Amino acid sequence: MQPRKIVLLGSTGSIGTQAIEVVDGAPHLFEIIALSAGGGNLELLARQAVHTRAQTVGTASGDATALQALIDDAARAQGGDRLPSRDHDRAGRRHPDRRDQSRRGA
Repeated sequence: MQPRKIVLLGSTGSIGTQAIEVVDGAPHLFEIIALSAGGGNLELLARQAVHTRAQTVGTASGDATALQALIDDAARAQGGDRLPSRDHDRAGRRHPDRRDQSRRGA
């Protein structure tokens, strides 16, 4: 049986970190393929990206270049690469059509 693929939104919050712990306890059942977070704790998001080996990482705010550097640093600290180079440019980038709802009061 293939592990169930998971996209984890809000990974750096308390529920998100607990979800990662659940996945760690049952890797034969679950695989985290993508992480996202609000952007308030890019260091934790980078460590989670390396730990889970997520293929895609996104953030609602924050600097994509800074996030990528943190992911690279975390991967080096773990002694390896996290993502193939073709995925590196996607880390933390927002979709070009996304509009900031908070500015419009929505």
